[in-house]
Amino acid sequence: MKIKTWIKYEEGYLPPRCRKLRYKVCEEYVNINLSETTLAELQLAFEDLSYNGAGKIFLYKGKLWKKTSIRNICAGGEDEYRYHTPLEALAWWNEHGSKYFRYGCGSYHGEEYTKKAVLKQARSDMRRFLLVDGELYSRTTEPRYCIYTFGLGHNHGGTSLSVDYRYNPNISKTRYFSALQGYEAVSEANRIAQMRGDSDYVGKFRADIKVYMPELVKVNPKRQHGDGDSLLNTFDEIAMNAPSAFIAGVLCMATVSSEIRNGGSNDNEKGI
Repeated sequence: MKIKTWIKYEEGYLPPRCRKLRYKVCEEYVNINLSETTLAELQLAFEDLSYNGAGKIFLYKGKLWKKTSIRNICAGGEDEYRYHTPLEALAWWNEHGSKYFRYGCGSYHGEEYTKKAVLKQARSDMRRFLLVDGELYSRTTEPRYCIYTFGLGHNHGGTSLSVDYRYNPNISKTRYFSALQGYEAVSEANRIAQMRGDSDYVGKFRADIKVYMPELVKVNPKRQHGDGDSLLNTFDEIAMNAPSAFIAGVLCMATVSSEIRNGGSNDNEKGI
C-alpha cells in the first residue's frame, strides 16, 4: 500500500555568475510504501493480558508486532479530522502533517535537509508499521515484568506488578523479570508489598504474560540492566523498613536534606 506523504526539503542551486550555492525550499507529495501481509503469515509469540496491555504479539520476519492504536500515531484529532482507525490516522498525518519538513535557516544547511535524507527518514519510519489483513500493526519489543512501588508504604501509594517493554534506568534490575519468570515476579511482588506494609496488594498480583515461543525470550535483567537510581533505591529501602508511612516520610525528607547539604549524590554529579 502506498501512503501519500508531504515532504519539504532544501535544494541547492548556483545562480548565474555566482560561485556560492544558494538554497531554496522545495515541497512535494511522495508515496511511501507500507508493507502488507496476512495474519496467516504471522506467528503468535506472546500475549499481554495486563490492564490496557498490548494483547497478542506476533513474530513476522524476525520482528515483533502488535496491533496499534490511534494514540500510537498521534495525540488525538479523531473528531476534528474524522479518522476512525489507526490506518486512517497514519494516512491523514502523513498527507497533512509537517513531520517531514526539513530545511535549515541562515547558514545552516547540510545533508540532513536534502530530499534524499527526508525520503530516507520517511521510509524508515514507515517500516515501523505493517498492514495485516487491512489492520495496522506496529513494531514492539519483548514484554517483561516490572515491580513498581508508589508512595511511602503501609498502603500509602502501593505496589504493582506491570508488563513493560523497555528498561527504566531509574529502576533496579532486581525489579525486572523475563516473560518466563512470571512465578518469580509474582512472588517477589508479594514479598515487597508485605515488607512495605502494602497489605491491600498482597496476593493480588498475576503473571499476565503468556509465552507461546519461549525461544524468543532474550530479556535478562541481571546482565542487561543496571542498579537504578541510588536515591530512589534508598527511598524504597526506607519504605520497606519503616514502621509507618509517617516515619517513612520523615526519613525520606531527612535523606533529601542530607543529599542537598552534601551537594548531591555521585550519580547526580555525573549527570546520570
